[in-house]
Amino acid sequence: MNLIPFLDDLESRLDPSVEDDLEAQWKTFIFHGWDASPFFSPRRIKATPSKIEWPWPSTNSTLGDDNESFDRMALQQLCCASGTLSGTGGSLLNVRSNYGTGILPSLFGAPVAVMEKQYELLPTATAIPGGLNAIRNLVATETPCHETGWGARVFEMGRRFKKMFEPYPNIKRYVHLYHPDIQGSLDVAEMCVGSNLFLALYDEPELMLAFLDRITTSYIHFLDAWFELAPPPNPEYSIHWGAMHRGHAMLRTDSGMNLSPEMMEQFSLPFDARILKKFGGGVHSCGKVDHYYGLVASLAGCHCLNLSQPEYNDMEKVYRETIDRGVRLFSHPATECKRIAEARRANTRLVHSA
Repeated sequence: MNLIPFLDDLESRLDPSVEDDLEAQWKTFIFHGWDASPFFSPRRIKATPSKIEWPWPSTNSTLGDDNESFDRMALQQLCCASGTLSGTGGSLLNVRSNYGTGILPSLFGAPVAVMEKQYELLPTATAIPGGLNAIRNLVATETPCHETGWGARVFEMGRRFKKMFEPYPNIKRYVHLYHPDIQGSLDVAEMCVGSNLFLALYDEPELMLAFLDRITTSYIHFLDAWFELAPPPNPEYSIHWGAMHRGHAMLRTDSGMNLSPEMMEQFSLPFDARILKKFGGGVHSCGKVDHYYGLVASLAGCHCLNLSQPEYNDMEKVYRETIDRGVRLFSHPATECKRIAEARRANTRLVHSA
């Protein structure tokens, strides 16, 4: 596949003055808070539509480990950047090795489940065969290499992005290569063990703590290797999902919705704390999270949080635990931003509207 016409198109449309202005808006938000409106809603000062047609490769066609699949992955990610440039929205430009949530579980031998083509969904992982006996064996082995399992294609795609961006100064500067979706330690444990994890936390707590420790060590090794390949744009901040945030890691704690605060303190927070202490960053969660968001927000190095479903949460409780304590919320649903703006809720200058 010839990617040069698409790279040339993107390079020609990137205006450093526009991107610098947008980055300046984000830096004001993450370091000082946004005072120009009730919440932060950044905008490009101009749109630059493409003059060529960008095809959209299907998700499944990007997942292989052959040259054509890597090219389609690059084209799909760059297509998203092209679409962003075509409008005046406030997302920064970024791409990633986009192989779904099963990346880190695959390092431990969890099978990767690829969805049927028509669903256009990224892969996930299924439980490691052998149940808890397999987990005991894993705990007794060395930390897996970051390029085992699907890690191999993740890093290969990263190297290819770096190489293809090199001749294009605007792309190299303004299209950020952000870290892959390696979830969080508890989420990885759930994929590796399956839903039986929630029984095992009661029945085999020491085994689960040992496995979570092993996952966390692998997580840190993986990010160390990734940031060696693709250093963040600045020692103080990173780009993730088109948003700028302080720190360099973006954890997920989706599995936490199923645990009490006490269980979170035992089986999630110590491991999240290790990652955030080293890299700093933010945490994303789906579902109902108001019962533990205060605990997560209090971790050293946690600078921002993202929850995708405010309708399932006591949002006033969330706001007391986050923005009232200086922890920013990013990519917050626009309907909820509108609601709190109309209610004249305090501290909304620390909320980024999606």
